[in-house]
Amino acid sequence: MKKTNVVRIGVLGCSNFAMRSMIPAMVNMPDYFDLVAVASRDAEKSKDIVKNLGIERSFSSYDKLLDCDVLEAVYIPLPNSLHFKWVEMALERGLHVLVEKSMACSFEEVKYINEMASKKNSVLVENFQFRFHKQLAVIQKMVSDGVIGNLRCVRSSFGFPPFKDESNIRYKKELGGGALLDAGAYPIKISQIFLG
Repeated sequence: MKKTNVVRIGVLGCSNFAMRSMIPAMVNMPDYFDLVAVASRDAEKSKDIVKNLGIERSFSSYDKLLDCDVLEAVYIPLPNSLHFKWVEMALERGLHVLVEKSMACSFEEVKYINEMASKKNSVLVENFQFRFHKQLAVIQKMVSDGVIGNLRCVRSSFGFPPFKDESNIRYKKELGGGALLDAGAYPIKISQIFLG
């Protein structure tokens, strides 16, 4: 029998971030998540994760995971260029979706999948981890309490050292990488939070 308020979730893709942070977090939060399946194009990778973390099922196809009849939601940590396709497919099946930033690669795609989620009565969330950091809550309180005066300008920058791997997806425009959709998403998001 399913525990109340526990979301049965599957993971589409085994990115480094998913394997290092999100999958272990879901496994360690059994009062919130029942991680029932993981899919990877690399069948051995998904089998290893399942074996090591005690997850029920592994799939070597994203389609097969989406067809898993016990799922209520999926987490999508794929390259940006694949987000739209797999979010749309998950929503078509009535699943809730947590997708890594950037949600999609164009305004039209983002608008379409948000409208689709609304029509399907599904939750669609773009994952920006920093939104849940205590530090942000402190800054927001300072701004709303007028501690630093009236907000007239937001300046934000985000960067990281160059990757040694020149084929890193962040350097590939065709995969939705680059300054705007990868690193630039953070300053844009913080501006939205403070400016609306």
